[in-house]
Amino acid sequence: MYAAELGPTITVDVEDSFSAQSRNADYPEDDWFSDAHVTFAEDGRPGFADFTILPAMPQPGGGPAGAVSLHLSWENGSDRLHVQHFLSDERDRNLGSAGGKILEALAHLQAERARHPSKFRASPGLAAFDLVHAQRHATSLVKSKQYQISHHIYTVAAALGA
Repeated sequence: MYAAELGPTITVDVEDSFSAQSRNADYPEDDWFSDAHVTFAEDGRPGFADFTILPAMPQPGGGPAGAVSLHLSWENGSDRLHVQHFLSDERDRNLGSAGGKILEALAHLQAERARHPSKFRASPGLAAFDLVHAQRHATSLVKSKQYQISHHIYTVAAALGA
């Protein structure tokens, strides 16, 4: 690997930390994500990178969504990042709409936030989900993914002290 030859002081470790599942319905409630935001400096590296809450390689697929999953990053008390997965109630690809399934998953996210108000850091992505929930106006899978990625980036930046 190039890092062994170049050394850690000029290399950045890029990790695929997201535990992608072949079906959204298979995600557990919570996954450990990474502690690279803490360990990169300990390893003598100038930085780190991840693929956010996306797998390094796109998943094949297409067609109507079965279960819809919202992946929200959060930092636990031991400087480790986790991803909590909020699944739609409807998981049959032949029933319901993607927008309706997003609203179902979003209801689970909002319930978790009501139970643990400080668990998820404030972010533009989370604010966008709040607006979607308040208006009960379904968004698209693409917009939902953008909100999730935005939230992840803000969570990591905040964990770094930005």
